Amino acid sequence: MKITEDYFSVLPRLIRMLMDGKTPQRNKNGINLTQEKTIMMVSDHEGNTLSSLSRYSELDKGALSRVLKTLEKQSLIRQERDTHDRRSFHILLTEEGQVLTDDIRRKMSGNISRMMAPLTTEQKEKMTRALVDLLEITEALESIHRT
Repeated sequence: MKITEDYFSVLPRLIRMLMDGKTPQRNKNGINLTQEKTIMMVSDHEGNTLSSLSRYSELDKGALSRVLKTLEKQSLIRQERDTHDRRSFHILLTEEGQVLTDDIRRKMSGNISRMMAPLTTEQKEKMTRALVDLLEITEALESIHRT
């Protein structure tokens, strides 16, 4: 199988559809798409450090740190110093951040339902299997590259 540029563009295209076609400008939540993706990543990996979170992000540590500082200024996340390593901080959602991520998840779920509504049952199952496979392979690759 030949991997073409189309394969590399499919995930960003899917993400844009799931995020309701949002562009990097500020959305109704007052945050931009990069900040929205970052807060969702924090929600999915709550309590991780900046170094750990950077593995899940398309941003380098410096850019991720700047986005996290912005989210912290907006009272959406907070940092808690690690009790064993005073140099490290764990990134956590605030109550306001949790409310926002819950709202984003509801909207994404609605977007997924609308996006997949025209598909046949067979196409929906195929899409779900493909995403599950992609997730499993990605996690396997991440574990290989961490060691």
